[in-house]
Amino acid sequence: MKTKYSRFDHLKRMIEILRIVSESTGRRVGTKEILEKLQEKQITVSLRTIQRDLRFMQEAGIPIDVDRNSPMGAKINNNNQWLVPILQRATEQ
Repeated sequence: MKTKYSRFDHLKRMIEILRIVSESTGRRVGTKEILEKLQEKQITVSLRTIQRDLRFMQEAGIPIDVDRNSPMGAKINNNNQWLVPILQRATEQ
């Protein structure tokens, strides 16, 4: 049975993915590592969902460099350090 997520759940998951990637301090974070860290926060999704979210964020103009190699991974574009404090504030609330 498929779990239906609310828009809030989707937004929360995407913010958490960005936080995970931004904390990597410039290194590439693989989708499996993102999945493990989401599971620690009781956020359950598939690797495919994480891949879709990463591509969506990149296409939406969020400063994230996504490599589509296998396994897929991402890192925050170094020229966009403004994103880190925003994510920290978003996850504190």
